[in-house]
Amino acid sequence: MLPYESSLVGRKFVDEFAESLGEIPVYIGLNGFGEQRAAQADIDFAAIGLGGELVVLTDPSGPLVAHFDRGPLVGCQSVRRVAGHCNIAFAAKASQQADQKPAAGEGAQHCSDGRLFPQFPQSRPREDSPSALTFGTVDWSMDKATRYNARSVLQDLGAGLAVAALSIPQGVAYALIAGLPPVMGLYAASVPAIVAGCFRSSRYVIAGPSNALSLLVGSSTAMLAVSEGVDPASVAIALALWVGIIQVLAGFLRLGVAVGYISSSVVLGYITGAATLIVWGQLPNLATPGDLSVGLATALLMVFIGRLGHFFPAALVAILVVTTVVVLTDLPLRTIGDLAAIPAHLPPLTMPFQLPAATHSALLPVAIAASVLSLVESSAVGRSLASASGERVQSNREIVGQGLGNIAASFVGGYPISGSLTRSMLSYSAGARSRFAGISSGFMVIGIVLVAARLVDAIPIAALAGMLLVLAWELVNFRAIRRTLRGSLGDSAALVMTFVGTWTLRLDEAIYLGVAVSLVLFLRRARLLVVRELYVDREGHLREVDGRSCRVVRVLHAEGPLFFGAAGELEAALDEALVDPALRVLLLRLKRTQGMDLSAAHVLEEAARNLRERGGRLLLVGLLPDPLALLERTGISAEIGPENIFPSRSGWFAAMDEALAEALAHHHHGSDCPLMEYLATRDLGPIPEVEIHREDS
Repeated sequence: MLPYESSLVGRKFVDEFAESLGEIPVYIGLNGFGEQRAAQADIDFAAIGLGGELVVLTDPSGPLVAHFDRGPLVGCQSVRRVAGHCNIAFAAKASQQADQKPAAGEGAQHCSDGRLFPQFPQSRPREDSPSALTFGTVDWSMDKATRYNARSVLQDLGAGLAVAALSIPQGVAYALIAGLPPVMGLYAASVPAIVAGCFRSSRYVIAGPSNALSLLVGSSTAMLAVSEGVDPASVAIALALWVGIIQVLAGFLRLGVAVGYISSSVVLGYITGAATLIVWGQLPNLATPGDLSVGLATALLMVFIGRLGHFFPAALVAILVVTTVVVLTDLPLRTIGDLAAIPAHLPPLTMPFQLPAATHSALLPVAIAASVLSLVESSAVGRSLASASGERVQSNREIVGQGLGNIAASFVGGYPISGSLTRSMLSYSAGARSRFAGISSGFMVIGIVLVAARLVDAIPIAALAGMLLVLAWELVNFRAIRRTLRGSLGDSAALVMTFVGTWTLRLDEAIYLGVAVSLVLFLRRARLLVVRELYVDREGHLREVDGRSCRVVRVLHAEGPLFFGAAGELEAALDEALVDPALRVLLLRLKRTQGMDLSAAHVLEEAARNLRERGGRLLLVGLLPDPLALLERTGISAEIGPENIFPSRSGWFAAMDEALAEALAHHHHGSDCPLMEYLATRDLGPIPEVEIHREDS
């Protein structure tokens, strides 16, 4: 796996870079990449992102490759020439393997001076594109170089057995949290795990009931059961169906990326609040001295066994030991069998459509909240394991697999499921090689129910309560809470508000509160438009750092969204520049902006009018096709003046150079104008023209 410190250029490009050049250590930095930095780092390969373009230099004075979606295009320039105008830099020091130049005709391509450099691969389809959503296909191998063999099967079966052993006590305990018959937790951990394992992309994520989701299901189903006069179990089964339908639709509509817009602070606040509610809810099960003793003994035993390593299923061992002691000493404690005996038969076929239509309608808001929580939990588990294992997870395929698992749960007497962090981590640490580990765990849970139902009936409720105390404690990430509270005010407020919401609101409402907070945080950051003046440095390059400028002709560089929410920031930046009475021409570079709407266009029109009234001009530089079409359709381009609009062109700063030449040719400036010095540096030679294939280039 190619090591890298950030994703400023994009992981997809980094992976293609690694495939072409071999395994290389990577350095990523921001503004100021140039020959001095290259010499200090002994850089042999460098990539620079400028306006969305991805550029690769095989050495500081060698050939230049501009890599776009449709393959590499070639030119030759020096690092100084390109790096002088970049504000995102990616640099990699080549390994000994990468130093070996390919022979002609073997994936190599000539530069104009006859040197060779590696041919970059053509871009591949996105993993979540329709062609990649092959839900029925099963790739059991760990990677392309590893074949799935008998040893892999044994490893998967061993991991599946470990997961099944943990699923039994957890499934029963989570059903207890949800206020449902204990067997429903076992059903939710069996067939849904099999179905989700067949269709999801992650090799390690195990589907089944989770503590936070069980708490949401319990509070919602109890309320609806009372208001609608129906059985809570029937409500939970119908809820699983709706959650599954919503998730499958979200996956096919490729909404997996939307999960990333829910703030991690919101998720942290909800999970922390759910953990405290779980502890509070189990206190009645530890009310008597006997129950308290058994619960604490189970908790302490779990902690002790857990410290011995992940190879021991701490929850199962602790429950077995405590249950054996309780049975041998004949302690008068409530057991699972006292609540509802576990039937020793296969999961039943249930029909989730039997509830009245009014009940299904009332379930929809809860189903949406449960879908969001399920996807957030599964996504967090999948990302964590993908980071540890190096596998690449397809988010939309994960959503569809999770949704199909929920639909399966509704037909086998289960309730809504999610990706389980504890069982997934156990599968990974136990050596799982493929999704067959999760599938086999589902079959093993069914087998255990058929064979050992009597043993499950004998588990004391207090022992399960003690286990839940430990699991709730493990949910609380104190380090993340401290870091969030010490971070920005927005993140701290999101955590506190969501945490308080879990105690003061219904849990589905707390989810909606968290989503609303995430939306507010996103909109606050999405409206961030950065407008900076460009100066001429000592080497004659335009930079965003302090340097020399011309009072008659000034250059502003805008970067960010140009929609109505950012119109005020754009207006303030332009007004600040227009205060100078000496200003005659204002160049505004818009190539790095996105999403211009009519509000932002009106701001540009007003600024152009103000400058024109005092004998000046506003020049719009680097306009991409979409905003240019908007200005033309609305007639604003005519108000600004077609001669004052310089659309984006192929070549480095070609539109900027043309606009500056126009401005300096018609307006008085001193003989020592720094912008004239900048234009003089552009005479080093012709800039290779590159056909732009991407709108953000």
